[in-house]
Amino acid sequence: MKKFLALILASILVLALSACEQIDNTSSVSNTSAPSQTVTESIGSDTSSDTSTESTESVESTTSATDENTSTNETSSAADTSTVNDCATLGHNFTESRVESTCSSKGHIKRVCSRCGKSTTDYLNLKEHTYTKNYQSVSNAQHNAYFTCSVCNYSYTEISAHSWSAWTTTKDATQSAAGEKTRQCTICNHKETQTIPQLPSSTEDRNARVLELVNIEREKAGLKPLEYYYAGQSAADIRAAEIIESFSHTRPDGSSCFTVFDEFNINYRSVGENIAYGYSTPEAVVEGWMNSEGHRANILNPSFTHLIVGYNNNHWVQLFIGI
Repeated sequence: MKKFLALILASILVLALSACEQIDNTSSVSNTSAPSQTVTESIGSDTSSDTSTESTESVESTTSATDENTSTNETSSAADTSTVNDCATLGHNFTESRVESTCSSKGHIKRVCSRCGKSTTDYLNLKEHTYTKNYQSVSNAQHNAYFTCSVCNYSYTEISAHSWSAWTTTKDATQSAAGEKTRQCTICNHKETQTIPQLPSSTEDRNARVLELVNIEREKAGLKPLEYYYAGQSAADIRAAEIIESFSHTRPDGSSCFTVFDEFNINYRSVGENIAYGYSTPEAVVEGWMNSEGHRANILNPSFTHLIVGYNNNHWVQLFIGI
């Protein structure tokens, strides 16, 4: 019996040792193949890891950007909706900027809503030119007016007549010398000067001077000089007064100028009359008569022998008589 038990125990021991060897062998094979598998997995893991990492980051980045865009768009849309809703509820909140007009360019007023950004622009009218004036005399009758805008230099010219002040005597006429008077344009200051004729010293001197000037002209023409006919002075004075009323060789009563001789019983063989007005000196009136063909013919008529001179307020009469 003891032998039988010992045999059983030995058999159990052998089986147990055999099982242990199998366990060890299995573990050894597992350990031997593990590094190879580990290397293979490591290589595969590195390659896979690099590819997998980049792809993951790209996806994550794209996802992030998409999330951000989505978030931004949503925020902007919300803001727009919010500002529009604010303007709809509260009204626009405009701030204003202004640029002033000039005479050459329009200004404007611009308004921008601080809530929604809406803007409007209103344009302003041009301003008037700011002119400076410069006048220049062109002649004794007119001047040019030059207008220039001091802002944009636009200019134009107007031609107009002088606007005269009253005459001012700068030198009085005397019996020995002529005088002088001036007037001035009140716009361009152009001056005009005229001579005031010398005053006659007396009636006798005036009449004698006319006779003297007439005889000078007759002498030039080779004619005899005239004598002064003092007896007919009253007739000449009457005619000088009459031509103030009616400047004509017909008397105010309608009769001929020569009927004045009949009033004084003056006999004559030939007779003639010259009249004039507006002359203040003997020199001026005789020159005027000599420049007129009909009056010059009387002065140079060879049939006349005597002369009478009448004067009244710059109205002159010459009565020629052939005795």
